[in-house]
Amino acid sequence: MLRVTTRQTDNGFTLIVEGRVKGPWVGELEKAWQAARKLNSKEAVVVDLSAVSFADWRGRKLLLEMRNQGAKLVGSSMFLSKMLEGTAGAGLKFEN
Repeated sequence: MLRVTTRQTDNGFTLIVEGRVKGPWVGELEKAWQAARKLNSKEAVVVDLSAVSFADWRGRKLLLEMRNQGAKLVGSSMFLSKMLEGTAGAGLKFEN
């Protein structure tokens, strides 16, 4: 299961992601991210991963794509950070 909550702040939008980024939930996260990007074209969308417990290969791919397109990924666990820093994510920095 995955829950994505969108919060508008003075600086733009924050997506608060909770649960497991896998299977059909990857598409739901992508929809929420695309919607936030359209509404907030001036500032980076912040993606809070503090409550994410798992991401499959599709989830990892989406998170890396989001980061490459300007999303600011914050709060990831050590596990998720290491997963995202693998071969496809080499050189990317994720804020804890």
